[in-house]
Amino acid sequence: MNETSTSLQLEATPGAQIDADVVLAAYLHELTALYRSHIGANGDPVESGLLAAVTERCETIGRSVRVELPSGERLLGEAVAIDVEGRIVVKSNTALTAVAAGD
Repeated sequence: MNETSTSLQLEATPGAQIDADVVLAAYLHELTALYRSHIGANGDPVESGLLAAVTERCETIGRSVRVELPSGERLLGEAVAIDVEGRIVVKSNTALTAVAAGD
């Protein structure tokens, strides 16, 4: 996976024309399917499969992280999971901490 931002033009086959309407339609089709799955599971991220899908694609899981918390504290550890609330879970020397906001 590419760890940095890119553009459709850079990722396209050389010489290919990018049709923004086609890209947007495909994106909205996939987003609608995910939304319907989530609603069909009564908003349960586990039952809908969304938590597993996001966790699988999250490149932060398994990496060492340093989180600057809103309080000014720093949390050092390893990103080990995403919880059902969508927070990254960091394992430090002392505990597992679910982080909803930080840099």
